[in-house]
Amino acid sequence: MNRISRRSATWVSTALLAGSAFGAAQAPVVIDSEQKAAAAVLAAHHFLIDHNDHRNSRVVLQNITYPPRQVMIGLLAKLASATTPAALRNSGGMDLPCAHGGIVHVQLTQAPVRTLKATWMQCVEEVYYEQVIYNGDGALVLLSDSFTPAAVASLRMGTIDQDFTATTIADYEVVIDTNTVSLNLRMIGLVPMKQPIAGGFITGPFAYETTGFWDVHWSSVFPGSGIPPSEGGYRYSAEHVVTSGYTRLPEDSPTDYLVDDTTFYSGRLTTTLPNAGIGATTTDTIDFDGLRIRTRHFFGLGFTHQVAVEGRARFGWDPSRGAGCLNGAYSFHTVTPTLESVFGLSQFQQGEIVINGSTTTSYAPPAIPDPSQPTRMQGPVSVNVKNVGTYNYVFDSGVHAGLAPIAQCFPD
Repeated sequence: MNRISRRSATWVSTALLAGSAFGAAQAPVVIDSEQKAAAAVLAAHHFLIDHNDHRNSRVVLQNITYPPRQVMIGLLAKLASATTPAALRNSGGMDLPCAHGGIVHVQLTQAPVRTLKATWMQCVEEVYYEQVIYNGDGALVLLSDSFTPAAVASLRMGTIDQDFTATTIADYEVVIDTNTVSLNLRMIGLVPMKQPIAGGFITGPFAYETTGFWDVHWSSVFPGSGIPPSEGGYRYSAEHVVTSGYTRLPEDSPTDYLVDDTTFYSGRLTTTLPNAGIGATTTDTIDFDGLRIRTRHFFGLGFTHQVAVEGRARFGWDPSRGAGCLNGAYSFHTVTPTLESVFGLSQFQQGEIVINGSTTTSYAPPAIPDPSQPTRMQGPVSVNVKNVGTYNYVFDSGVHAGLAPIAQCFPD
């Protein structure tokens, strides 16, 4: 998917009623061996449970939808300090100077559809102590005459002909690193824009459809060294992904840092990553058929995460990852939410999840076999397959590395 198509937008309410076609027609994959059980659990971890995995559905959705909103939140703050919606509308448009050069041209149409249009032209802004060069077009549909909205009706970044780009160039004399992020996407529905902590999570209820991509390309050159240049990149994309839920930062909770409840009704997320082992990129997909992921981030050592999943989805692994990867439709039911160990490492203190009605994976608190090395833990994992057997494991390096050789599926 290189550009967003010209087809008319599908509104969230329509998509929620329509649902997804594949789930009703395709039965869940059959799990009838230790290898298949390991492959199913491995897939659940990569696509749904482990928050630091590049394929995690909630993480991929954030990676696609957060950057464009962050750019727009910055623009709205600039507008709020410079003018009012009425003044901008009556002016016919204005140029705003950027922090370190360049401009962004903005216009606001008349109600009832208040469309804020923006064009960034070599606009250099300060982001996380780095100078980032913005180029391209974007648009918001405001729900009221305000430049401090809690939510908007739609967000568009890029056009049918050109991506929006954000470029960072770091010159360290011995090496020059260039990082370019390309965005081209559309979000329609109820799109949150409230950011309680600058640069932090965007909070509030949401219900929107997303189509588009977030593409990263980096390169490094080494002037005068004779070292050849290097480059790489990765890409996340969404195809008509319909979601709803909420994200909040509890202000008075002594335990919870973040609470997120996201339901994926339909659509596809795709992750394209470099794979050094095969010298090429790999592409993995997940299609949704009503899948709910509830996440809590806790205060304390390691910021532990708790995850519960319910519903259905279809996984598609890149063929290069191994013949044991179990593609197809899955269903999930959480008996006890998974809870990471305090040191992470893809190990868990608790949790019990049923996959396809036949396979139950459960976790127990990790043990520390050597008190002199408290960060080296062995994590117990038990997988029970109905009418087949129970398989008990103790993994030194976490579920990912431990299950991969058993599953004959190698995600990384």
